[in-house]
Amino acid sequence: MERSPVITWLFHIRIVSLLLLLSLLDIGFIAFAYHSTVKRGASVQLVFGFEYAILLTVVAYVLVKYLLHAVDLQREAPWENKAVHLLHTELLIGFVKVVLYMVFTLIMVKIHTLPLFAIRPMYLALRSFKKALSDVILSRTRHSQYEHARAGAKKLPCNHVFHALCLRSWFQRQQTCPTCRMDILRAPAPRQIVLRESGPSVLVHGALYPILRAVGARRTTWVGRRV
Repeated sequence: MERSPVITWLFHIRIVSLLLLLSLLDIGFIAFAYHSTVKRGASVQLVFGFEYAILLTVVAYVLVKYLLHAVDLQREAPWENKAVHLLHTELLIGFVKVVLYMVFTLIMVKIHTLPLFAIRPMYLALRSFKKALSDVILSRTRHSQYEHARAGAKKLPCNHVFHALCLRSWFQRQQTCPTCRMDILRAPAPRQIVLRESGPSVLVHGALYPILRAVGARRTTWVGRRV
């Protein structure tokens, strides 16, 4: 939907039908696992039930993405806050996954033993949630820094220039340069040049280096240093 120039009604019908089918299947399997566990006690259906719940969160995430993109297609101007909503959706879905894995682990420890097979997916869920939380925090930080730039161009520390509104939408999702992928929030300090001649050393900002070199500085030693 983000890359296709034309979205037909057939596409919408296929997506909605597939999401509806998967949702009904997951809900039905969860209900069956729940009733089976209540009537017959803990069994393999308990494992399946939590797995169906995890799959249902994936369907929910895709559904939210579809709805946001569908709303964006109906707008004449680009929807700047769509990326923010997607980021918060990832954070919420990640939190739900972490809670599900923790509840499943606690139940299994109580009735049986530690489920070793659930450690890896629980770790991946925790890592994804941590990354989503970090992205939300960094997005807010970068968004506040570029909130004043509503139009025109903006130059990044890596010297790449972009349209301010496009850059703002990009930073709502990630905090790297769209061209070189440099981390903007952790960008290194500007290069400074140490000018050593017969006298004391002189510290020159990196931006002045091409100018000084153009005018010619004979018998001069240039040493690049990050300060």
